[in-house]
Amino acid sequence: MTLTEQYALASDDAFIGKVMICVAKAAIAISGEACGGTGQPTNAAHAKRAAWALEALAAPRTMAEKMAVGVAANGTITGASSDSDIEWAVNSIIDDYAGVD
Repeated sequence: MTLTEQYALASDDAFIGKVMICVAKAAIAISGEACGGTGQPTNAAHAKRAAWALEALAAPRTMAEKMAVGVAANGTITGASSDSDIEWAVNSIIDDYAGVD
């Protein structure tokens, strides 16, 4: 996709709606995740992820609009991408949006 096509996708209301559902699902999962154990985020990383989750749950549309840009920038995501591919893309950039190093 060209940058113009990625911009159009990130601005598309139906695409943002799909991202919003993925954001809500991820935020709910993060709110209940354990931390500090093997294969789990550290306490510091979890704190940032939990803060992102609270912000996302308080305003899922706003978070989706922010994250739609990052999702659309993924070279494999198009308007024809499956729901599971969009969900994977959202989940793969949460730490970036949460500020986790």
